[in-house]
Parts: sequence; C-alpha cells; structure tokens
Amino acid sequence: MGQPATTRHPPRVGPNGLILLALLLILGAAPHGGDDGPSVLDEIRSRGILVAGVSRDTPPFCRLGSDGRPLGFDVDLISGLGQHLGVKIRYVPLAGAARITAVQTGRVQITAATLTPNEVHNRLVDFSNAYLRDAQRLLVRRDSDIRGPESLSGLRVGMARGSTTETILRHVAPDAIQVTFGTSREALPALVTGRIDAIASDTSILEGLRGLLGNPDRLRIEGAPLSQESYAMALPKGDQRWQDLVNDYLRQVKTDGRWEEMARLWFGEQGALPFPAGFRPVHESGR
Repeated sequence: MGQPATTRHPPRVGPNGLILLALLLILGAAPHGGDDGPSVLDEIRSRGILVAGVSRDTPPFCRLGSDGRPLGFDVDLISGLGQHLGVKIRYVPLAGAARITAVQTGRVQITAATLTPNEVHNRLVDFSNAYLRDAQRLLVRRDSDIRGPESLSGLRVGMARGSTTETILRHVAPDAIQVTFGTSREALPALVTGRIDAIASDTSILEGLRGLLGNPDRLRIEGAPLSQESYAMALPKGDQRWQDLVNDYLRQVKTDGRWEEMARLWFGEQGALPFPAGFRPVHESGR
C-alpha cells in the first residue's frame, strides 16, 4: 500500500502536528529529494550494492539458470546499469503486484520486470523511459479454434496476476473467464493439459513459453494484438536524481549497440522476431 499523501497546506504547529510529521518521516512518506536532495543513489554508491527486482519466472526476460542465478533480457539490462554505476547487484525475484510494492516499500531500489506503466502504477511509483515495446496476444494449442479475442466467450484464459492483461481482457473479451496465476509460466502446464484454453500476455513472453516445450509447435500465437505495451523500470516516487541517471543509462544502451546485442541474444536473430510492435530501441525525448 502507498504511504499517505501529504496535505497541500502546512500543518498547524502543535504537539499533534509535530507527532504527525514525525510519523510521516519515520514511515518514509516524504518523497526523495529533487536534484540535490537525498536519493537512493547515495545509498547505492555508499554500500556498493544495487538491489534490483526482476521477474520471478518470465523467460526470456528472467529465469533461473542451473546455478540458481537469474538470466534474461531484463537481468542483462540491470547488469549493465550496475556496471555503469560500478556496483554489485543483488537480484530479488518478484511476481505480480510485488513488482510495484517492492519499490514502494524500499525492498528494492529499482524493478525491471516486464512492467507497463499505467494510471494505477503511476500513482505508486515513478518510471524510467520505456526500453522496449511489444503487443499482447494469445497463446493457444495447435488444434485450437481460437482466432482472436472474439473467440474467447465462455473460455478460460490464463494470465499473470496483477498484470495489465486483466484489465485489457475485460475490455476486449468481457465474456472470457479469467484464470490468474503467479506468473505466465505457471499457466503453461494448464494450457498444455487443457485446463485453460489460452494464455494472454505479451508476445515476447508467449514466445518464451513456447520455447520451454520440447516441441514448441504444440502451441501457436494467435490473433491480432490485444494492446500495445511499453516496458519501463519502476523507481521510487519523487527520486529525480535516480530517475535521471537510469534514463541516461538507457539512452546510452540504445545508441551504442548494446540493446541490439541483448535483443539478439534473448529474442533470436532478426527473422525470429514476428512481433507486431517489434523489438526496436524506444528512443525518448527528454526524461
């Protein structure tokens, strides 16, 4: 849950007002400072460690390797940020709404975990510039009759709990039966065995799920895009110095060729990227 917003008017001077202000400071309700104010950046540099949230299990953005270490596109993106800062990284696997609340509560200092900014998220955390665009579609069994959202009435559709897919599907397929899972990957066995009829998620994630099967052709990605999605990193609210540094790093990654290298590594060569929105660097103007 977010912290209480501070009032627009100065509180009255008095014992109760002083107690309230003290409690707000203890709880961290006050936002991080502006350009010259306190920032998690000071803590990161002081300790020499960046604590970063990543997806718990969302290949190709993040998965655990045989040695238990996280691997994936978002992991490499954070790794480059750590090198940019000259610090070590401690990864914290997160799922669902925890991707936002971990930043809110200070459990992590940044989250890169297939997050799409929206009205609700923007009230709770700040975001970096977008670093990737994709489109939500459907993953179905090879023999399925599903051809798009218009085919979903009365059918069971799996999705990651706390994702933007929940809201999107209510608009494009209001008669579909939503079945939520901790992550999209947790929905994969249910789709393969017929307990659900489709998985709705970003095309890149659906391609990653297909790749987990010994025979990826058992499943196919179907239908026109349900929505266009932009991924950004979640950051503590009001921490301008940290946000500026992260955005500067992303601009470097997009212009020096590192973004393309990571995309080829995790999403395949140019012919293996059949995504309507395309995996192309997202060049932003300003912050």
